Parts: sequence; C-alpha cells; structure tokens
Amino acid sequence: MSVERNDESVITRDLRALRDTKGMADPERTVFWMERVARAQFRGRGDTMGAAVQRVAADLGAPVSQAKRCWDRWKEMKHVAGSVMIPFMLAYEEMVQRNEAAIREYRAERQELRENRHAADLERAQTGVGGCSAHYTRWRRHGDPLGGGTSIGAPLQWLFDHRDYDGEGCLIWPFGTDATDGYGRVQYKGVNTTACRVMCIIAHGEPPTPKHESGHSCGCGHLGCVHPKHLRWLTRSQNMMEKVDHGTDNRGEKHYAAKLTEGDVRMIRDLRGRMSQRDIGRIFNIHQVRVSDIQLRKEWAWLV
Repeated sequence: MSVERNDESVITRDLRALRDTKGMADPERTVFWMERVARAQFRGRGDTMGAAVQRVAADLGAPVSQAKRCWDRWKEMKHVAGSVMIPFMLAYEEMVQRNEAAIREYRAERQELRENRHAADLERAQTGVGGCSAHYTRWRRHGDPLGGGTSIGAPLQWLFDHRDYDGEGCLIWPFGTDATDGYGRVQYKGVNTTACRVMCIIAHGEPPTPKHESGHSCGCGHLGCVHPKHLRWLTRSQNMMEKVDHGTDNRGEKHYAAKLTEGDVRMIRDLRGRMSQRDIGRIFNIHQVRVSDIQLRKEWAWLV
C-alpha cells in the first residue's frame, strides 16, 4: 500500500471520489486512513493493529465489523461503504489540527522566552554590564560584575602578604575552611592543602621530610590560625603529643565514633581474669577481640 502525505488536497480528493462513486470508497484509501488513526492508538507489545482499528472504529461510531473486514481483506475488495472511511478520515484531520495547535503554542512559548532574553540583554547593555550570566548575577546582587566572590589566587597571595606578621594573638584564616576540622584550605602548586602548612612553607621553608606536619604552639589550628610565629615543623608523633597538651586531640571518648568511656576501659581491664572476654564483650556491646586489645593495651594504651 502506498503511503501518501495527508493534507487538505488529499482529503478533498477522497471526498470527491466518494461523490463520484455514490458513497462507495476505495478499500486501499480506507485502509490508508485507518492506519493513520490506529497507529496513534497502538499499545505496543501484546496489541495488534487490527485490534487498534476495531477500538477506534467503536469510538468513532463506525461499523466495527465492516472496518475489521476492510482491514483484513482490503486487497480482495473492490469497494467499501463510505461510512467506514469518513469517520477515520475526519478523525485524522482532527488529530492533525490538535498537533498543529500544540506546535503553535510551543512556538509562542519559545518566542516569549526569546523576547525575555532579549529584554535582559538590553538591560545589560543599558547598565554597561557585559560578560556571561554569572557576571550579570553578581552585578545584580553586589553592584559589581566582579563582586561577591574570591578572585583566583587571592587566598595564596594573602599568605605571602602576611608571611612576616608578628602581631599578638592568632592570625585567623579569612577564607574557606574545612567543615570537618576547621582548618583553612588553599590551592598550592596544584594541590588542595591546609593553609597553615602553606604558611609554614612560606615562613620557614620546606619541611624536613614530606611526612612532617605543621604544628601550632597556640593549639588553635582547628580555629583557623595561620600565624607564622605559631607554626613550626613537627613529626607526626610530636604533633599528636602537642595536641594532647593543648587538649585538642580526638583520642579516646573524644572521638566521634567512640563506643566506650575511660571508665568503661578501666572496668574492662579490672575484669581481666575474673570474667571471660566474650562475656565482657556482651556487657559493653563490643567484640571479644577488642576486649583482648584493651586488656593487652593495644588499644587505649595511653590511659593509665
């Protein structure tokens, strides 16, 4: 069956053919309209075009039995009643009109968006603000297309500017900090690291080894202190002991995931030899291996 483009001329031609044949339609043309309408109602797997044609015929008030016979045996038929073809033809015309209306509505919405964008561009031009939408947003919020943010390189330059700072009290990092520990963060040589470490490098030179850490004599690293006089290179163990002296360590029950208190640990050690490790673990809701490590001072070794 040939496929033709459906437009007003095709509909007019088929209606004229009906008049010339006294209301009898061409079976091929009838199936042509049936297929166009039924395809929109086809449900996919488990459905058939024949069933879709019958459903559409019932909805349109067309004779279902004649529509089914025409769909199945149109090649054997010479004529079919016009009452079968006309409902499908008019239904397809209505469907096309709905689609065209939806297209017009979509185009109108697109035109409105373009006009709004054009109005925004005119406002930018009138106010002298160029650049991308981010610059325009900053201008609307802060009155300056470059306002409202930290320029690239400003945090690192701030460290260099304060390398010789010798004021009293801590020098607090004014830029971004790590939400988990409070230490300032900065990009240095392509690596995101702590601001206090970079300040220690700037003020005191490179660390003796890559494992050395920047220690705070003030104990305020978690508050963002980057005072160059408060910083010095320490080993990991030295830094940890200094944190203990300052009370800023997170060992023992200070740790966010701690399940035991210092009193619990002392009691676990006191019960050694008087109760099995498995029973002790049940009391404190920990594994027997942890009980053993605590009693052998593999864990909480610092607790006297």
